[in-house]
Amino acid sequence: MEPRQQRADVAFSPAEGPKKAGAPQELLAWAARHRVRAMLAAGAAILSICVAIGGGVWVVVASRADSEVTLDEVLALLEQEDYVRAKETAEALRNQKSASLDDLAGAVYALGVATAMEAGDTWSQGRQKQFLLAARYLEEARSRGFPPGCRGRGLFLLGRSLYKGGQIPASRPFLAEAMRADPSRREESYRLLAAAYLEDSSPDLEKALYYNTRYLAERTLPPSKHQEGLMQRAQILLAMGRLD
Repeated sequence: MEPRQQRADVAFSPAEGPKKAGAPQELLAWAARHRVRAMLAAGAAILSICVAIGGGVWVVVASRADSEVTLDEVLALLEQEDYVRAKETAEALRNQKSASLDDLAGAVYALGVATAMEAGDTWSQGRQKQFLLAARYLEEARSRGFPPGCRGRGLFLLGRSLYKGGQIPASRPFLAEAMRADPSRREESYRLLAAAYLEDSSPDLEKALYYNTRYLAERTLPPSKHQEGLMQRAQILLAMGRLD
């Protein structure tokens, strides 16, 4: 009687696992007999894959954070009036290790502009706090240096944010400076300066009347703005006792 012929295609060893790949059912059979060793091997393989993928994602994210956020991108979002994305991108720029001093100044400027514009579009109870937050950003941007071509807008929004935030006396110098930096903002600066002198706890009615007169003298005022100016003038004259 011939000895039983051994199969040579696959040999199993409890210590080494399958020595040669065979049919899938034979691999499954080995895994069933050595369940713990198979689970450890599968777990190690999955962990290696996850580490490799996670490392790759981290490199990509780090690369984007270091290379893709620029001040020009932030300022472009402001021009597009996309204030939510402008703030997000400005914060990313501030946290960027490679950001220059000009980048940091521009990022704070963008945060101030976006916050001021968003505050102007809401009537919530936190509106005044939003304006004061915008003023803090813009004051920091002024001390660092506004981006080129942004000084007039920055000063105007700083003055307006202080006025809307209840810091009326502090708003006046910036509104006056904004007119000199950017004459195109003259009309609105006149109106706010008249209001700032009228609504102060110690009003200066002569100056309020002066700036209101300058506002009404602007020839480019649309009819609705002219009517607002006339209403403001009536308030000033009433406060002065000039009922005629």
